[in-house]
Amino acid sequence: MAATWQVLNCHYIKNLDGHTNVVDEVYFLVTAANAPPHPSLIGRFPGSVSLRPLDLDPFTEWENLTEAEVLGWVQGILGPARVTGLEAQVAASVAEDANPTQGEGLPW
Repeated sequence: MAATWQVLNCHYIKNLDGHTNVVDEVYFLVTAANAPPHPSLIGRFPGSVSLRPLDLDPFTEWENLTEAEVLGWVQGILGPARVTGLEAQVAASVAEDANPTQGEGLPW
């Protein structure tokens, strides 16, 4: 199952070094969904990354930012090993929900 990355929100500084709406933190979500017969099982990992120290060269204006560009920043900061690890974590969560190896409850 493939993981999906999504930007949930961006925190920005209104004015910095002659630029407006400078993104300095990104909130993201990594998800993976199971295929039938359990399509409703979804693994999730919400997280955030700080973009500080800020590199304003090159600078993309707020209105020209795309989710793909911002996710590139997020994944670049996390690094390939952490990206792969998060994707594996959400996939494992779905697999565990589909075929539990443990549980909890009361015997009565």
